[in-house]
Amino acid sequence: MAIQLFITNQKSGWTRLWSLQNHKGKVKKTFSYRMFILNESGSVREFEVSRDALVPTFIKRKQSKYGIDGEAPPNKIQKPYNARIRTDGKKGFRLELYESGVGKKNNKNVILGTGKVLRKHIQIHIGPGCSEGCFLLTGWTKGREKFKRAIKQMIVQDKSRGIKKAEEFIVRVEKR
Repeated sequence: MAIQLFITNQKSGWTRLWSLQNHKGKVKKTFSYRMFILNESGSVREFEVSRDALVPTFIKRKQSKYGIDGEAPPNKIQKPYNARIRTDGKKGFRLELYESGVGKKNNKNVILGTGKVLRKHIQIHIGPGCSEGCFLLTGWTKGREKFKRAIKQMIVQDKSRGIKKAEEFIVRVEKR
């Protein structure tokens, strides 16, 4: 079985969202939400992520090119998202969500879920920051490194127990 991530609708605290990249522009306080990660070996870790997107937060528009409210849509109940590790670029270690059978053949960067708009490059990555629908980890670089360590430790744990698919990820996103 794969490592599972649950992005909940349970508020857990506060974080910040910027209107522009690189912590520029206006800044607003926004809720953070609980995210749980568990592996087949029984380890469970908890993190906080933001779910808000910049378009509805700063422009006060409900409909954006990223879909209703601009945030990544929940997955369909019977069809969770998958994710893959990415390490390229400035964001460093992160998980990019994809949905099997959506988009072009073998596409590993598109989701639709319960939304109406195909979303590309929706990720769980370093935060706080500027978001176009990604789930931003709280805690800046320390938060990202803690997330990276947790994922890598869970992979090692599952591999050491002979669990197949130890490097695969299933992601469930609850409706807010």
